[in-house]
Amino acid sequence: MVDGIILLIVLLVFSMIFGRLVSPQRFNYDESDYMYAASKGLLASYLDRPSISVVDFMRTGIQRGLHSSEWRGLSDYIRQRDDITLYRHFHAPLYFYWLRVFQMLFGSQEFRVRWTSMTSLMLMASIFYFGSFALLGRAGRLLGMLAAGLLLMSPTNIETARWISPHSLYSACSLATLLFLAKLVQTNDLRFLFGSLVCLGLALATIEYAPLLVLVLLMTVYLRRSALFPRWSPKELFRFWLLCGAMILFEIAAFWPAGLYKLDIVKNYLFFLYFATIRSHAAYGTESLAHLWWARIVSSPVEYFVLISMSCYFLYLFWRRRAPLELTPFFLYATLMFLTTLRNRSESAYYVSSLVAALDFVSAYLLWMLLQSQHKLRSGIVAFILLVIAANNFYFYYRPVSRSSPDETTTALIDMLSQSGVQEERLLVPRLYQPMVHYYFQGANISSYPEDQTTQQIFNELRANGLEGLVYEGTDFDGLGKILQTNWSVQSVIKPESDRLGRAVAYYRLRSMR
Repeated sequence: MVDGIILLIVLLVFSMIFGRLVSPQRFNYDESDYMYAASKGLLASYLDRPSISVVDFMRTGIQRGLHSSEWRGLSDYIRQRDDITLYRHFHAPLYFYWLRVFQMLFGSQEFRVRWTSMTSLMLMASIFYFGSFALLGRAGRLLGMLAAGLLLMSPTNIETARWISPHSLYSACSLATLLFLAKLVQTNDLRFLFGSLVCLGLALATIEYAPLLVLVLLMTVYLRRSALFPRWSPKELFRFWLLCGAMILFEIAAFWPAGLYKLDIVKNYLFFLYFATIRSHAAYGTESLAHLWWARIVSSPVEYFVLISMSCYFLYLFWRRRAPLELTPFFLYATLMFLTTLRNRSESAYYVSSLVAALDFVSAYLLWMLLQSQHKLRSGIVAFILLVIAANNFYFYYRPVSRSSPDETTTALIDMLSQSGVQEERLLVPRLYQPMVHYYFQGANISSYPEDQTTQQIFNELRANGLEGLVYEGTDFDGLGKILQTNWSVQSVIKPESDRLGRAVAYYRLRSMR
């Protein structure tokens, strides 16, 4: 009871301080797609309605996805089919259930809905805190406070939790899976393997990184096979693993039946395989691995000093055969997650949030071990460590983020279209703004054009498709206006200033002169 109250106080203080960083600005590119998917309702995500079949998906991908000149047509084709799996960005639906429930309870206001991810981060802290008790009993309180503190003060995890994204919920599922595996290693009790399978099923119903957890589970069981399965016959092992596979399939069927009977889980992984092999540079950045990680380290140096030094210490202990074996699943997972960055060079915090969270626990556990001989001083040392981590967070993250300006361009654009009375018009918009305009004006018919399109190419597309409005961002307003006025009556032009290289964004309402 006391431990629950302590954790509750910590989470309340955290939410009061870092809740200020949850942005009230309009939804961004990814968030708009996620919100549109959630707005379709729980049943739509549960049954993946509507969605194209995996056969059509593969056929279209082969026809249009192998050549960069066809990539725009591939995206437009899936959007025109209103495929809900595309609007979820081919993630599984568990987070979108939570997002929809949040909408139903608290409305769709941007600030409120973004708390779906922040609550997932607080769930992660709770998993760490009570998981520490599960591993160490009453001695786990200090470990739990240290692990939860490292997690809640991590700029990577907070930045991920500031926005609408399934990554924080996935991290919670992955940490629960790893803690069950740690307890399995500690006790050799197969009940904890079944617990890890339940959490693994939830992870598979959340995001595409879950197969890494499958590998960690298999590697962990293999390393402990002699202790877990003494004198088991091959027939008994076969039945056991058949039961484990059936458990995962049953859980997926319960939370995401369309993933199985429509094979949408196959479609999702085909999409990410395609992106990782064909479009990784275009989608995930081209920075060198060294530059990418150096940028992360200097953005939060104290945090990464702790994570890297404790990771090296774990490897030293492992080499000397003195490493705490219950940390092996966490370190294996962090290693596999790091290997994914060999192809994914995005600077986004999303893609390493579960890696950092796993290393948070490894670091907290090793620090706790080092302090065991300091009976009188260890509480004070833990408090000092958390204070230094908090200072690092404040100086390198909280202060700059709290002073940063929101995305005024998107807000101005959405307000401009709303004030102009846009409802069911056929609009041509820059691809960068397509998801936002589509979500906020769901009655409109949206077509998009790439940002490098010339004014003449934009004009040709407007005329060829009989469109009624144009959103334009750039500098050539005079040239574009003259071209438009030769074919249409331009009834309104509004130009809020953009923060992108001195450019401006404008809306042209077009009416036929006939």
